[in-house]
Amino acid sequence: MITRRTPAGRLLTLLLALLATLALVAVSCGEEEEAAPPPPAEPAPEPPPPEPAPEPPPPEPAAPAGPEVSKASPRIAQLHPDAVNAAGWYRDGFAAFEKMAAILDTEPDVLEHISYDQAPQTLRQLAEEGYDIIVPHSSGYEAAVLEVAPEYPDTWFIIYSDLSTTNDLPNVAGWAVHWNQVGYMAAAIGCAASDAKSIGMIVSAPIPAMTRWTGGSYQFSEDSPDVLGYPCEFNDVWTGDFLDAAKAKQAAQALIDGGADVLFDAADAAGAGAVEAAVQNDVKYVGGVSDQCEQAPGIIITSVIMNFDVAYEQMGEFYKDGSLEPAIYSMNVVNTGIDIASKCNPDSDVDAAIESVIDGVAAGDIVVDPTREKTP
Repeated sequence: MITRRTPAGRLLTLLLALLATLALVAVSCGEEEEAAPPPPAEPAPEPPPPEPAPEPPPPEPAAPAGPEVSKASPRIAQLHPDAVNAAGWYRDGFAAFEKMAAILDTEPDVLEHISYDQAPQTLRQLAEEGYDIIVPHSSGYEAAVLEVAPEYPDTWFIIYSDLSTTNDLPNVAGWAVHWNQVGYMAAAIGCAASDAKSIGMIVSAPIPAMTRWTGGSYQFSEDSPDVLGYPCEFNDVWTGDFLDAAKAKQAAQALIDGGADVLFDAADAAGAGAVEAAVQNDVKYVGGVSDQCEQAPGIIITSVIMNFDVAYEQMGEFYKDGSLEPAIYSMNVVNTGIDIASKCNPDSDVDAAIESVIDGVAAGDIVVDPTREKTP
């Protein structure tokens, strides 16, 4: 049977269909609102902890440093056991100290007549007053320097002449003359000029410089048959005094009476007495420390001299550029810290012998023992 639909029926049908559709949409929206939230994302894995940095190696211990160099002009002082105009050792040593002061752009202060017994007190006083460099101009001050220097680490103590040890102190240095070479060459000159082949030496006190000076002369007396081709007798007399010219003159006279016809000394200012005895007895003389030609032109052969300027200029330059070290610096024939003055009374045979000895020592063909000592 065919059912006919009227417009009203069709409208009702459409309304019912619309209502059904809306109901489905509402159900669908409700389902979307009640849906479970998505699962949370898994946390990212934590990075591994950083490996600890390796510990730096411990610093190596630093070598002991000397006193800090002052940026301002340093205060410097020099000590002498006698007056600076008393003899070549003191006069020429102070002149060289003045050149050191010029290098350091400062004024040189000098203390005279400071005995070795007074030295510890004097050194302490200078250090307390703020001196940066103190230069005792004699090996006899060694004991005082080694006693006082540990108390004043900001002060440099520099001995000129000789120094047996720094005692590992960071503020002690020495410019040490190779005294054995001085004695060796003086004896060689004397033996070459001696008609009697007998020489004599006048010595003051047994401080290191003098004992080594005498030791070098004794070594040459043993070497003379090989060096000069003939033996040479050597004798020494000790006065025990640096200043007493009368004692030195008596010692020289005793050597002359014993047959010596060439003399030399290690007696500082007292040596003037020995030269006087040589002049009076018309015997030849080998000068020492400084050029003594003018002191006795007809008697002096030549002089074994200390080149003070070389040493003191080094002290100033090393301090100025910061390279000064607690060490013992040698002054010798090779570096011209020791030299021979011009000949006062030239003699071709004597001059040739002198030159051969100097050349042998400088070249190392003649080895002079730096440790040999001779005491009274």
